[in-house]
Amino acid sequence: MLNIEVTYWAVWGYAPRAVSLTGLLLNKCQEHIQNLTLVPSDGGRFEVSVNGDLVYSKLATGRHADPEEVLTAVNAMI
Repeated sequence: MLNIEVTYWAVWGYAPRAVSLTGLLLNKCQEHIQNLTLVPSDGGRFEVSVNGDLVYSKLATGRHADPEEVLTAVNAMI
């Protein structure tokens, strides 16, 4: 089972992007998800971790992830 954490920069309005991504993950992977957590943060962060492993970081790439890109990374953990 997957424990997914989506950390997003709350101040600059990344919440809708985070909520949309979690909706996609629930729609496509719900039977594999044990926990799905949204974590407000700061500093321009938009990160996705699965079972404690970072699978996407906006800080590392300098861009927001395409939702399908994150879905592919999550599916690889199943």
